[in-house]
Amino acid sequence: MRLQPPSSVRHFSRSSICRLQPNEVPVDPYRAHIHTPPSSPFHYKRFRTLNDLPSVDFASNQHIPAGNEQALSATLSQFNAPIRYALGYGSGVFEQAGYSASDKKPQIDMIFAVTYPSHFHLLNLNQFAEHYSGLRVCGSDMVAWIQETAAGMYFNPFVEMNSQVIKYGVVSVERVCLDLENWDSLYIAGRLHKPVKVLRDDPRIRFVNQFNLRSVINLSMMLNSKKKAFTEGDLYRTITGISYKGDPRVRLGGENPNKIGNIVSGQYENFRLLYSPLLLDASSNQSLQIVNEVDTAVSGAKEYHFEQNEDPKARALLLQTLPLSFRRRLYALYASKYGAELAADEIAQRVLLLTSTSSTTTYTADSCSGFALAIAQDKNLVKALNKAIISTVSGPALGQMVKGIVSAGIVRSAKYAWDKKVKNWQAKKA
Repeated sequence: MRLQPPSSVRHFSRSSICRLQPNEVPVDPYRAHIHTPPSSPFHYKRFRTLNDLPSVDFASNQHIPAGNEQALSATLSQFNAPIRYALGYGSGVFEQAGYSASDKKPQIDMIFAVTYPSHFHLLNLNQFAEHYSGLRVCGSDMVAWIQETAAGMYFNPFVEMNSQVIKYGVVSVERVCLDLENWDSLYIAGRLHKPVKVLRDDPRIRFVNQFNLRSVINLSMMLNSKKKAFTEGDLYRTITGISYKGDPRVRLGGENPNKIGNIVSGQYENFRLLYSPLLLDASSNQSLQIVNEVDTAVSGAKEYHFEQNEDPKARALLLQTLPLSFRRRLYALYASKYGAELAADEIAQRVLLLTSTSSTTTYTADSCSGFALAIAQDKNLVKALNKAIISTVSGPALGQMVKGIVSAGIVRSAKYAWDKKVKNWQAKKA
């Protein structure tokens, strides 16, 4: 049985995702453009227009329809400062379970990726000084400096535009690409694990986000490795929950305890639009097998049931594809336990920065690291993966929460925290 993507999704052909062989001209759009030097003409950071992508419809699965797209685009058009990439997300853009028509209209959440943050804030302060807290008196350079701390995002919440209330975050294109590629913080990468409405596209972000999406499927498969079989819904809930692990807002009761389930059940079809082409690829590569499909209560859709390849080598190959910063955190947890395997594995040593990065030794498409193979067979792998997720998320998320008090101002921060707490109480009563 083969997983068929929704008809509205145009996915790239199987030939466009072939494996990169040693000493060949790079052809795999992920390995070729991410794992070559930035000076190479194949590296994704050299993309300037959407025509530079591997194909005209590459990663079209990322373009999710939204009913309020026209209103979102109208809001975006109000900004004179240059914005390279923009998206809308959250309950104000997509429907979530747990909300009724009588509920207060949610704030619209948006993210703007810009090339030069200081220049953006200079122009934006001239146009919309009222969007900023008292920090505006410090000037655009100070605002941009504060933005770069923690996860690299600067938020202006409770902004009234076009008869709606929005919150918009500003981040540099470079920080977006680095997090999508390496999972430095999982702050923006985790947001893009869930359906978003892309309002203005950028070829670099679109490209590397496809790598981000494929990586989170691989991680989620391993997080479900203790189950003999798992459902499509299980996979989407695992994916959604990753960026909330270690988030201090969750520990402090600042998020709806049912948020993960509400997101998935309310946006089930959007998750399918986003992930179907990549699940099809995983099925074709035999890392994931579809065993059956059953009716689900969610929108009358079919839900696929999966089994994954339990061979340790197959799991080790998945480990080797995880983004670099996250893989480094995971490897560090096992450096002592599997020291002998690490000592014999030059590439794993390079991941942990224990040896020179000038070596040209690489893995072939199907070669397996001895260190990764040992980790893949560890009985506590799921626990270690969760620990690596928490250590990735917690610091930047805490930094963003503290920074939000400064960037939004005490009054608006208190209002935002109170609204979140009220939602938490209401969810517990329901």
